[in-house]
Amino acid sequence: MTHQLIPPFRYALVEEGFYRGAYPTLKNFRFLRRLHLKTMISLTPEPPSKDLCEFCQAENITSRHFYVEKFQDVVPLSTAKVIQILQIIIRPENLPLYLHCLDGTHVTGVVVMCFRKLQSWNLSSGTAECAKFQKEGEITREESQFVESFRGEIDIPPVIPQWLWQGCRTVRHPTFRLRLLPPPPLPTEKSDDSESSTGSSSQKSEGPNTPRPSNTSTKTGSFYERGFGRPRKAL
Repeated sequence: MTHQLIPPFRYALVEEGFYRGAYPTLKNFRFLRRLHLKTMISLTPEPPSKDLCEFCQAENITSRHFYVEKFQDVVPLSTAKVIQILQIIIRPENLPLYLHCLDGTHVTGVVVMCFRKLQSWNLSSGTAECAKFQKEGEITREESQFVESFRGEIDIPPVIPQWLWQGCRTVRHPTFRLRLLPPPPLPTEKSDDSESSTGSSSQKSEGPNTPRPSNTSTKTGSFYERGFGRPRKAL
């Protein structure tokens, strides 16, 4: 008897490596395992359940919980919190990623609409996509107002996924202020001049009866010259 692969309720692909849906339960774990997730973002009033935490730990998935109340008459999200979530989503090292709230509808939908806005989608296109996951077939006025007024400064990592501006960072956006983060500095080697100056200064303090030092520095220099032991380039 083969086990069924059951996706979470309202599961959908947003972009390559970025998935959305409702709260995962035990019957969904086998399906989620096949996604090879690296990150799971939970937008819920309570921390993830013990079963979900154990699943993430067993699959080496980083679990990120954001306290978000259940959606009622107002959007239970702040601009700062949505920006923080988006900055996790757009980092390639966090993908594949699964984003969920309690039912995969309003809270998750608002974040995805803000994500589409960052991608430079127009409001009507983002709204139409989100409405497909709503019971009523349309988003609320509060959701529309939140997304329309959503703006701020967003940190853009040195490398971004292909689905964000075709993988090319930009300094201009019609809505957001973009802060381009610099790449990490590359490790540098000590120059031959600094090595020789260090060696000469140490020799000056030696007395006439001090044994002559071994040729360690020369061997080390030739070791690097042969191309071995060079520091790895930063990823």
